Amino acid sequence: AILHMRAELLQQVHAARKASQEATDACKGYKLKLGAAKSVVSLAKGNLDETTTKIGVLRGQLSQAQTEVEGLEQRNMQLSEEVDALKSELYNEIRMKEDIQARTLTQGEDISLRQREITQLQSRIALLEEQAKRQRGQNQERLQSMLSSLKKSQGVLDGMRQGNLQLRAAVAEEMKNSAMHLRQDVDELQKALRHAYEEEGESRDRLRECQATLTSRNKDLDIVATGLGELLNTAEMMVVQKDFRNIDARSQIDANKARILEIMPHVALDNIIWKVVETFDNETSVSEDQHYLLQEQLSKYVKRVQDNVMRLSGLGEDSSPELKIAELQLERLLAVQPKVEQAGLDVLRSVATYHSRLAALSESLSSAKTRKTDLTSKKSSVEAELARQSDSEAAKLQMGGITGELEAVEKEVNDLTDEHTACAMEMK
Repeated sequence: AILHMRAELLQQVHAARKASQEATDACKGYKLKLGAAKSVVSLAKGNLDETTTKIGVLRGQLSQAQTEVEGLEQRNMQLSEEVDALKSELYNEIRMKEDIQARTLTQGEDISLRQREITQLQSRIALLEEQAKRQRGQNQERLQSMLSSLKKSQGVLDGMRQGNLQLRAAVAEEMKNSAMHLRQDVDELQKALRHAYEEEGESRDRLRECQATLTSRNKDLDIVATGLGELLNTAEMMVVQKDFRNIDARSQIDANKARILEIMPHVALDNIIWKVVETFDNETSVSEDQHYLLQEQLSKYVKRVQDNVMRLSGLGEDSSPELKIAELQLERLLAVQPKVEQAGLDVLRSVATYHSRLAALSESLSSAKTRKTDLTSKKSSVEAELARQSDSEAAKLQMGGITGELEAVEKEVNDLTDEHTACAMEMK
């Protein structure tokens, strides 16, 4: 019953460890979700950086366009100044012509020359005005195109800003929802962990009670083993002294033996078990420290392993060499324990077999000695009859038969005595 209760407690411990592992797996899942949310945020930040870079490029293009517009406006101002200078020069020439015409009406050649110069100047002025007009038109078209591009760029920039604001709002909402769900899940996991700790505490209490009961039974068994040793010594003395007619001693031995054998199969004797551990499993040889750990400190060892599991699970570590070593030691000890107990039971059954064999030999030896005593008495009677009737053939034949039978009984008694002694020595 104690072993069954211990098995149930170990199952509860494994269940608690499984629940802790499931809680750890759930935490890992939520960490993966949080990592995915962080990836989305990182991607959004990357898009925002790319948008900011594009905005910077557009701003550079806008600044370059404004610089070109300013250059064109300055060029228009220079052309206007040149046209104004030519106009001023033309006006001066016209005034000079008028002055010349007023002063020298008779100088025809000079007038013609001046007229040709004036005509050339007028043509040049017209050409310059045409060029300035075309240049103004081109500059105006380029300016309009740049302004249109600037408006489009400004619209794209506004759209990107709006998209970034929406993306930031969506990411913030998603992170808020994820954080809320994660907080709820963490609360649930903490509740489950507290419940597992409570169950673990109850299991440890039950295991402690079982350990106390087992210790008490081991003490009782030590007392029984001491009594068994005394009984075996008493039986051996009976064999040595060949005192098989002590019926009271035999009855007491049988009664004590039955009571001891009734108790012994339920509890494993340390002084028997740990002498035969290494004989059935060389790979799991047990030292004295491990013996003490298995028999007296099993509950503490299980608690330490469970505490390590809970602590490492709380830290989020996937594996730990310390935890693996502890679990390996625990598994090896738990694997050795049933073999140890089975070995103890085998030893006890062997002792019981020897007891039965000794009892049977004792009964046979007692019966043979009784028949020997009867034959000896009968032989004495026949000898007395022969002393009275020396010529009696019937008495002589009877005497011969009794003598042969008595020799056979004596041989049987000697054989049984030797076998009984050998069995007692073998059991010892």
